[in-house]
Amino acid sequence: MVNRETLKDDSVAAFTNAAVVLPQGIAFAAIAGLPPQYGLYTAMITPIIAALFGSSWHLISGPTTAISVVIFATLSNIH
Repeated sequence: MVNRETLKDDSVAAFTNAAVVLPQGIAFAAIAGLPPQYGLYTAMITPIIAALFGSSWHLISGPTTAISVVIFATLSNIH
């Protein structure tokens, strides 16, 4: 639960995450041949939607290499 005591730690975590995820989203968009703004949209909007409708405190959303590996493993069997 977020309260005054945890707000500072949560803010530091949010800014740290943003520093990593925003450039990563732009890079993934460039790799996919898309304009950089699509990477920014993915990095910003996906976590908001996941936080609003997700049911886990430990949530992975947005442009991550973890989901890239899962998608590759799933699609690699399709020829």
